[in-house]
Amino acid sequence: MNPILGETYTMIWEDGSKIFLEQSSHHPPVSNYIMYGPDNNYKYWGFSNFSSHAGFNSLKVVNKGKRTVEFKDKTKITFDFCDESYSNSFWGTLRHESLGDIKYVDEVNGYNCHIKFGNIKKK
Repeated sequence: MNPILGETYTMIWEDGSKIFLEQSSHHPPVSNYIMYGPDNNYKYWGFSNFSSHAGFNSLKVVNKGKRTVEFKDKTKITFDFCDESYSNSFWGTLRHESLGDIKYVDEVNGYNCHIKFGNIKKK
């Protein structure tokens, strides 16, 4: 699926959660989004863009962008993306691996977290 520039999507769930998305750039593809949780318990927003590299039986997705989640108590956590690797796309056992780093920052409470995902080939 390749959304066109300016394409939007809106959804409201039974619990009252709402999400709004818009394709703000076509090349490179950039999506912006905001989601409100039930009873406005949290707000989640950000943008993402990606590039992909296809192999003969694999796909690597390089993600870029920032995401933020803010809770009712004003705790706000910002985080980015790691890369995604899919192997055995056409034959063999399909495998998905998250690779690289994700950094989480909570400036209100002074917390930082850095998670590194490694390659676990043949496991």
